Amino acid sequence: MNVLFKKAITIKKWYFVSAILLATMLVSCNNGKTVADAFGNFETGEVLISAEESGRLLELSISEGDYVQPKVALGFIDTTMLLIKRKQLLASRQALETKLNQISKTAAVQKAQADLMQKELQRALKLAADDAITAQNLDRVEGEERIARCQLEQILTQTEQVRAEQKVIDAQIEQINEQIRRSVIISPIAGTVLQKYAEEGELVAAGKPLFKVANLNDVYLRAYVSGGQLSEIAIGQQVIVRFDKGKVDFYETSGVVSWIASSAEFTPKIIQTKDERVDLVYAIKVKVENNGQIKIGMPGEVIFKKQDND
Repeated sequence: MNVLFKKAITIKKWYFVSAILLATMLVSCNNGKTVADAFGNFETGEVLISAEESGRLLELSISEGDYVQPKVALGFIDTTMLLIKRKQLLASRQALETKLNQISKTAAVQKAQADLMQKELQRALKLAADDAITAQNLDRVEGEERIARCQLEQILTQTEQVRAEQKVIDAQIEQINEQIRRSVIISPIAGTVLQKYAEEGELVAAGKPLFKVANLNDVYLRAYVSGGQLSEIAIGQQVIVRFDKGKVDFYETSGVVSWIASSAEFTPKIIQTKDERVDLVYAIKVKVENNGQIKIGMPGEVIFKKQDND
C-alpha cells in the first residue's frame, strides 16, 4: 500500500509540474503581448473599371498584380466604325461650309442690288416731290426696292439655317470624339490590378467589367467593438495594429481610427470580439500604411492606446 501511495503522489506531482510548464509555454507563446481589444480583417477601397463603349477589345496590356498609374492608356476598344462616322460628319460639315460661302457671295450681290434700288427710290421720291415722275414709275421703283430687300432677307435666312445645321453636325462630331475617348481604357487611380475579367479579342458591351484595381499602400482594418468599448476610441485616435507573423508571433504597426459606425449591427460570424456575450457590435475602420506585408482579407487585431485625459 505504501508503494502505491508513493506512486500516486509521484503522479500528482508530475501533473502539477506539467500544468506549470504548460502555463509557462502559453505565456511564452503570447510573448508578453497585450490581449487585443478588437478583431477584424484588412480591406481596401477597390475600383471596378468597366467598358464605357461596346466593341471588340483590341488591347488590354495588364496582368493581375501589375501596378498601374492613373490616366495612362492600358488598352482600347475598336473604334473603326466611330472613325468612319466622324469622317462622314466632317465631310458633311465641309459641304455646309462650301454652301455657306456660296450663300455669302450671293448675299453680297443681293445687298449691292438692294442698296442700288434704295438709291433709285430716293431719286424717284425727289422727282415725285417736283412732279417730275409719274405715279406709275414711282410705284414700280418702290416695288423693285421692296423685292430686293425681301430677297436679301431670304438669303440671310438661308445662312442662319446652314449655320444651325453646322451646329448639329459639330455636336455629333463632339459626341463621336467623346465615344472615341471613352474607348481608351484607363484606371482612375494608382494601384494594383487585383483581378482581370476580359482578354484581348473579346467582344465587350458597355458596362462589362474589365478589371479591378485597388490602392494597396493604404489599407483599412475593419474591426468590431462592443458598445462598452466606444468610450475608449475616437476618430483620429492612434492605435496599435497587429497581424500574424508565423504561428505564434505578430507583426506590429500603428494605425489611425478613421471611421466609427453610427449604428450597431449583429456580430459577424467570422469575428470574435472582446466580449463574446455581446450580440450587437459597432464596426470601426483603422487606416494602416502598408509596406507590402498586409494582404486583403488577412485577419488583424487592434489594441487601443490610453487617451491623454484618462
